[in-house]
Amino acid sequence: MSALHGGGERNIIPRWRRFGKTVRVGELKPLHVPQSPEVSTVGLNESLAAYASDPGLHTAGDVLSQAVVLGFRSPEIDAAARYVITAPNQTGRIASQLAERVVNDSISGASQLDSSPLIEVADFRLRVRQMRGILQREPRNSIRWTDLALAYVNLGLLEQAERAMRVALSLSPSNRYVLRSAVRLYLLLDRPDQARFVLRDDDLLRDPWIHASELSLAEILERPARKMRAARTAVEEDAFAPWHLSELASELATIDLRAGKVRHGKQLLRRALVSPTENTIAQVKWVAIESGIDIPAIPGDEPPLLHEAKAREFEQAGKYLEALEEAMRWQIDQPFDPEPALFGSYVAAMALERYDTAIDIAERGLRSNPANTMLRNNLVFSLASVGRIEDAAVEAAKMETLPDTKDQAVTEATRGLVDFRSGNTQAGRARYQDSVSTFRRNEDSYRAALATFLWAREELIAGTPEALNVLEDATKVGSGSGWRLVEMWRSRLSAMVAAGSEKRPRKRRR
Repeated sequence: MSALHGGGERNIIPRWRRFGKTVRVGELKPLHVPQSPEVSTVGLNESLAAYASDPGLHTAGDVLSQAVVLGFRSPEIDAAARYVITAPNQTGRIASQLAERVVNDSISGASQLDSSPLIEVADFRLRVRQMRGILQREPRNSIRWTDLALAYVNLGLLEQAERAMRVALSLSPSNRYVLRSAVRLYLLLDRPDQARFVLRDDDLLRDPWIHASELSLAEILERPARKMRAARTAVEEDAFAPWHLSELASELATIDLRAGKVRHGKQLLRRALVSPTENTIAQVKWVAIESGIDIPAIPGDEPPLLHEAKAREFEQAGKYLEALEEAMRWQIDQPFDPEPALFGSYVAAMALERYDTAIDIAERGLRSNPANTMLRNNLVFSLASVGRIEDAAVEAAKMETLPDTKDQAVTEATRGLVDFRSGNTQAGRARYQDSVSTFRRNEDSYRAALATFLWAREELIAGTPEALNVLEDATKVGSGSGWRLVEMWRSRLSAMVAAGSEKRPRKRRR
C-alpha cells in the first residue's frame, strides 16, 4: 500500500535552491532598498575586484548575483553583464538571465523561470566539482559553500553537506540565504533543534523571511515561538513590502487556524496572498485542503515554480495525470525533499498504476532520504506490483518499525503484498488483516477500504477461494463513501473478476 505523504503538519519550511535561482525568484530582495550605494556593498565590491583581476564567468556571475540582490547598477556591473551575454557558448542559462536582468530592467528573471530538465547524479557530481574548484580560489565565499552543501545533499552525501554548511555559517552567520538553507538542511537531517539554534540571535528575527522559519521550527518542535508579538505587529502594520511578509503571514495564519481562530487566520491568509511566494500558495492550498475552509483568490500573476500547489490541487480534483506531471516538476525543483517523492510515487502507483514511474520517483527521493521508511514503502509497493519480488524483499527489509500506528499499518500492508507475490499467501493474508484492523480501530475508513481492495487484488491474482469474500468486504467498507480513489479500485477489481469469469470454461448444457 502506497503512502501519500510523510505525516505531520505542513509549515513554511524554506525552499532550498541554488543561489542564482533563489535570486531570480526574488527571495533575496533587500528589505529596504539602500539609499546610498555605499550601504551593504562590501561583498559586491569584493566581487568587482575579483572580476577586475580575473575576468571570467564565475567572477562575473558573482558580481551579477549581488547586483541583482542589491538593486545596483554601475558601469563596472554593466561590463560584467555584457561579458556574460557575449561569451560564446560558455555561459549557463542562470548567468545569462541575470545578465539580461541587469542590462534590461524590463526583463524579469522570475517571469521567465522554468524547471530545469530532469537532473541526474552526473549533474550533481559536476556541480560539486565546479563548486570545489571555485572555493579553491575563493575559500571565504559563504554562498559557494552553501551551494556546495546543496550539491552534496542532492547526491545523498549528507555528512559532507553538513561540513560545508558549517563553514558557510561560520563565514556568514546572518546571511538570509545561508541561514534559510541551513534550516532546510538540518530539518532534512531530522535535527530541528539544530535548525532553530542557528537562528538563536533575536536580531535575526528582524528579517521576516527568517522570522517565518523560526515560527515554523517552534511549531515543529511544539515549543513557544520567539518574538510572536513582533511578528504579528510586522504583518499588521505592513512593516515591509507584502512580498517580504508573505511567508510570515501565512505561517501566522496556519498557527491561528490550528488554534481555532478561524476569522483571524483567514484575515492573515488574505494578507499573505497580496504578493505571495510559491511556498505561501502551497501552504494556503494545504491549509484549505486540511481544514476545508474557502481561501481568498490570489490577486495578480502567479509566482513561478508553483508545482507543489498545483500538484495538490490536481490530486484533489482527481486530475491524476496532471498531478503527477506537477509532482515530477516539484521534485526537479526540490530533489532532496521527501515530500514530492512521496506524493509523486503515490499518485503514479495508486492512482495511475504507473509503477515504473513510481519506482523512479521513489529511488530519486531516497538518494537524499535513505532513512525515510514511508518513501521506501512506496518503492517496495511498486517493485512488488511489477513483479520485481527479490528487489522488493531487499528494500522491505530496510523498512523500520514506525511509532505512528497508521503509518505502520501502511507498511504492514505492503509487506503483505510482498508475501503474496512471493507465494506465501497465508503470511500475506495475516498482514493485510492486521493492517485493515488497525485502520478500523483508528476510524480510518478511507485507508481501511484501500487496504482491503489491495488485499482483494492479491487474493484474485493468487486465485484463492477467499478472493471474492475479501472483495465483498472491501465493497462494504467503501460503499457510498464517494472517495474517488476507492471507486477507481472498485472498478479495477470488478474488471478483474469479470475478466476471470470470461476465461473460465462454461458448463455445457445437457
